Amino acid sequence: MKKRTILSFGLFLFCLVFSDLMYAQPANDNCADAEPIVLDAMVTFTTINATTDGPFHPNSPCPTSASDSIFSDIWFVHTANITGELRWSLCGSADFDSRIAVYNAGATCPLSDGDLLNCNEDGPAACVNFESELDFNVVAGETYYLRLGGFGSEEPGAQGSGSFALTQAPTGPPNDFCDNAIAITLGEDQPISNIDATTDGPTHLNDQVCFGFNDNTAQSDIWYTFTSPVTGLIEWSTCGQVDWDSRLIVYGPGVSCPVTPDDMIACSDATAGCAGFTNILNFDAVEGETYIFRVGGFFGATGTGVFDLIEIAPVEPPANDFCTSPDTAWILTPQQADDFDEIFAGTVINSTISSGLIDPSCGDGNGGKFPDVWFKFNSLGNENIEIRYIVDEPGTGVIYEVFENCAGDTLNGNSCFRYSPDDVNILIDSITGLPPVPTEFYIRVSGWLFWTPGSFWFQLVGDNTVGTDEVVFPGTVKIAPNPTNEYLGLDLDLSEPMNANIQIFNILGEIIMKEQLGHLTNGKHRLSFDVSEFPQGIYTMVITGDESKRALKFTKL
Repeated sequence: MKKRTILSFGLFLFCLVFSDLMYAQPANDNCADAEPIVLDAMVTFTTINATTDGPFHPNSPCPTSASDSIFSDIWFVHTANITGELRWSLCGSADFDSRIAVYNAGATCPLSDGDLLNCNEDGPAACVNFESELDFNVVAGETYYLRLGGFGSEEPGAQGSGSFALTQAPTGPPNDFCDNAIAITLGEDQPISNIDATTDGPTHLNDQVCFGFNDNTAQSDIWYTFTSPVTGLIEWSTCGQVDWDSRLIVYGPGVSCPVTPDDMIACSDATAGCAGFTNILNFDAVEGETYIFRVGGFFGATGTGVFDLIEIAPVEPPANDFCTSPDTAWILTPQQADDFDEIFAGTVINSTISSGLIDPSCGDGNGGKFPDVWFKFNSLGNENIEIRYIVDEPGTGVIYEVFENCAGDTLNGNSCFRYSPDDVNILIDSITGLPPVPTEFYIRVSGWLFWTPGSFWFQLVGDNTVGTDEVVFPGTVKIAPNPTNEYLGLDLDLSEPMNANIQIFNILGEIIMKEQLGHLTNGKHRLSFDVSEFPQGIYTMVITGDESKRALKFTKL
């Protein structure tokens, strides 16, 4: 009986001690119990079961989301034996979403928001599990408190374990700071690296074109100065030539460091067709003027490569590039649309981005580049209008959005439609919320930085229609034989010269063939097209002139 009592009591003590160990707080859970650390020594840690005793930081650059706290925090203290920049990194060495902070030299516990020196929520892109990394300056002999905790919107936040070594920060590139910008001139294959660069350029809070996707600056930035030897259009390109997600910014002319957001004249964040989210940036330069160039990375991405800086010929945008110069579209009957009597075609190739209209309402909300062109139409009292649309080339996507005016006021209805490169055949949507009286509206057709710029067409279909507004085709058009099995002849008798091209559509509205005919003089022209490989069915040939179109149907046997 006595042995059993002793055994039971021993088991009780074991469970009690084991329970205490399981739920014990870390020894450095409180600021007053901060663990001393020295340079280059490996430190293991855990925040599991830690409490939160550090201050909130509502106006700091970190945390950037969820809340203003660093939850389940533990503490370290470091007395510097050098004067310089140190790096505190959990990148690749912690198993949870961390947040870290460093407090000013000489600050004592309990710390306040005003004691904050610097902080970090998510380190560079290489920190794939949202671990933290922070560089901060120290003075030999001074003491600094380091706080380590987890991301979250409320207690206890993320918790976990890991290790780190406080090290001397790597020496950055020679042009790491704006004041040390390297002078460059025109030329190709100029070497570039932003590895180990810090960030000293400004944030651009109100620019979703180049600073969207929750990163409002160009991190790990390096700097150049460029005095233009010419007056003209300059292209600065990292397109497919660097191995990191780069961001390019040009400030100037005639500005000095430190630059401000208002000094920016051009920027680029990922250009369609450039692998790895690399860039092409164009800007107008003036001979003899000096510009400051800044290149960094999205969320701290770094790497190496080369860039080109060259003079290029001015790019001609589409005629309907601006809302103030739209092309005209009009309402078709269902039969006219089915017969392809009319299509309203365009392209976003070389189009620019409308000022003040960045992200369409059916975009993803992250910003980015949306180069666009414009059309206008009269609703003719149709309260609902069917819109049919398609793009011409693989990889191209477009977004259609209907506006009441050029100020960007949208309809109180269904007015934004997205065609992604993954969509196939012709798509059909309905524009709703239109007034019961004839009203003029504008259609903005946008590309996106992740889609290949290309061409498109659309049709508007309604119950109330207007007679065709197209310019009369200058001459007569005939196709023969119809039906055909191998070749289709096209006879044109033009009353005036024209630049012409043809497109052939199948019954689904897909472009089966297109060909530039070039400049045709007035008079008769005989052309022949091989359609022997076309599947059997009904097709529409659209002949487009300078300002006019003709559509003819034929049957392939």
